[in-house]
Amino acid sequence: MSYTLLYEHESVRRPLQIGDMLDGYPVSAIGVDFFEVDNVRRYFDAESVACYTFAHSRVIAVRNSCYAHFFDRVTGHLLLAGRSTSSGRYVHGVFHECIVLDSPDGEREILFWEASKRMMDAGVEARCGATVTEFCGLPRENGCVPVGDELVPLNEAVWFETGYRRISELFTDGSCIGRFIAPNRPNYTLTSTGLMCPTDDIIRLDDGRTASPFETVRLRNGDYALASEAYLIHTDIYSSHWSSSVPEGYELFMHNGVAAYWSSGMVVTVEDTGERALRYDAVEFEGRWYSHTWANDNLRRCEECGAFHRNATANYCGPCMTASRTRVRGYSNRASSYMAPEKDVPIKFGIELEVGCDRGVNRQTCVEYVADAFDRVTDSVNYVTYKEDGSICDVNGFEIVTRPDCPSVHKRVWSEVLSDTRVLGSITSWRSGKCGMHIHVSRKPLSELWVGRIMVLVNADAFAGLLRSVAGRGSNGYSQVKPKKFGDVKRGSSRYDAINISGDHTIEFRMFRGTTLLSSFLKNIEFVEAVLDYCRPHARSLQVIGDPQDFLSYVGEQRKRFSNLFGFLKQKGWYDS
Repeated sequence: MSYTLLYEHESVRRPLQIGDMLDGYPVSAIGVDFFEVDNVRRYFDAESVACYTFAHSRVIAVRNSCYAHFFDRVTGHLLLAGRSTSSGRYVHGVFHECIVLDSPDGEREILFWEASKRMMDAGVEARCGATVTEFCGLPRENGCVPVGDELVPLNEAVWFETGYRRISELFTDGSCIGRFIAPNRPNYTLTSTGLMCPTDDIIRLDDGRTASPFETVRLRNGDYALASEAYLIHTDIYSSHWSSSVPEGYELFMHNGVAAYWSSGMVVTVEDTGERALRYDAVEFEGRWYSHTWANDNLRRCEECGAFHRNATANYCGPCMTASRTRVRGYSNRASSYMAPEKDVPIKFGIELEVGCDRGVNRQTCVEYVADAFDRVTDSVNYVTYKEDGSICDVNGFEIVTRPDCPSVHKRVWSEVLSDTRVLGSITSWRSGKCGMHIHVSRKPLSELWVGRIMVLVNADAFAGLLRSVAGRGSNGYSQVKPKKFGDVKRGSSRYDAINISGDHTIEFRMFRGTTLLSSFLKNIEFVEAVLDYCRPHARSLQVIGDPQDFLSYVGEQRKRFSNLFGFLKQKGWYDS
C-alpha cells in the first residue's frame, strides 16, 4: 500500500521532503511507505502506525487510495460524472476510490483505482494523491474540507465533479443519485461514506456508520475507524467523535484542537507545569514527565539515541557512551563534527583514515583494537567515530574519523595508536590501494585569496611530481588534480577534487593514499600545515605559487617544524645530499 507522507510543523502541513528536520536530524530517504532519519527507517502500516510524532513536528501518512482522480487514457481529460470516455463508456459517478462506468455488456461497472489492469482495459487512468495539495491546506484543528462557504468534516464529504459536496446532499437529491451510483445493483450496498461496496465487505464502525475496507484502518484496540479520521489524529484513538461515555481504558483529550479518545497510557501529567499532555508533547526522565522547555533548560540530549541526561559536559548518555565506543555508524553520520576539541585553536584539523581489515581478522575485532588504543591516550568516545564507506567495502573496511582539533593533538594521539602492535596487526590501509587519508581544515579563518592560492599550488602542473611523491598516488576518481586559477575559488569545486572546497565549514585535502605507517601519517599532516603556511596571503608573491623548488626551499627552512615531511622528501631525492 502506498501513501503520501506529510510534514506537519507549527501551522504548516505539506508533503514530506528529503532534508526536513525531525528532532535535529534531516530526513535522508523517503519511500512509498517509509521515511528515514538518522539511519533509522520508520515504516507505516494501515493496521498499526499512521503517524510519527517528534518534539516539534509530525509525519502523517495519507493513504493514496483515499484521494484519486480519473482521466481518459486517450485524451488525458479529467473524467466527471455525466460524461463519456473516448471509448464511449458513460461515467455514472466518480468517488475518492472508484469510478462507475457503463460496462461493455450494458451493466454498470465499479472500478477501484487499485485494479490497474481493468482500468487500462476500460481506457481509464487513476492518478492517486490528486487532492493531497488540498488536504495539506486543510485547517489542522478540525480536519475539514471546503463545501461552498462552509467547512465540512472530511468523512461527511465526497469529491464530486469539480469540488467537495456533502454526502447527505448527494444521496437525498434524486437528480444526483442516478448519475452517481447504480441503484438496485445486486450484492452492493451504499455505505455511509457514499461508496458502493460489496455487501459482504462492509465495515461497521463503532458509531454505527458503515464504510468500505478501502477507507478504514484497524486500531490497536481492535476496532475500525475511517482512515481519513485516524490519519488526521493517531491510530491510538478510539474514535474521533464525541460520545456520551468514555470507553474503558481511554481518556477524552484535546490535542492540537482535535477532541479524541486516546488510550490512557498516552496521556501523562507534566511535572513542571502540572498540566495533562500527550507523551509526544513531553519528555520522560527518570520515570517522570517534563515539558520540552524544562528539559532543554536542565538536561542535555544524547547525540546517539536522542534521550536526555544530566551530564552537562558529555555528548552521550551512559548506555550509549559504552555502546557507541565501537559502533560503526552510517556514512552520513556527523557526530565527530560536534565533539569539543582539546585545544580550541582557530585553524583545526579533522582527520579521516580509511582502513581495511587484515586477513583473518573480522571488522568488529579491528574496531575494538583501535578503540582500545585510542582509550589509552584520550577519551575515545569524544575524539573519534567509526563509519561505513562504500568505496572500501570489498576490503571489509571502515573509516576512522576524528573530531576537529589542533594538529599537535592529533600527532600526539595518533603517535600512540599507530605504535600499538594489535592495531598494526589487524588493520591495513596502504596495501589495498583503495584506502585514502583525508584532512579537513577549518574554513572560517581562511580568506578566499588564501584558499585560491592553496588550490593553485596543489593543482599546478609543475607541482604534480612533488604532490604525487608526498601523497603516494596521482590524480584519480576520488582525488582529481587539474589546473586551477585564483578565481576558481568563487566557482566552488567537485567534492572529489584533490582540494575539495564544496563544504561550508572546511576545505578538504583528499590526495593522500591511506597509511598506518606513523612517519608517513605524520608527514601528511605536516604537508597540510606547510601548504597552509606557504600559501598564506602576502607570505610570497603570486608568481612563485606552484613552483616546487620554492616550496621545497620553504620546507627546508622549517625542517625542525616539519621533520617528518623534510626527512621523507630528502629520502626521495628532492634535496641534494
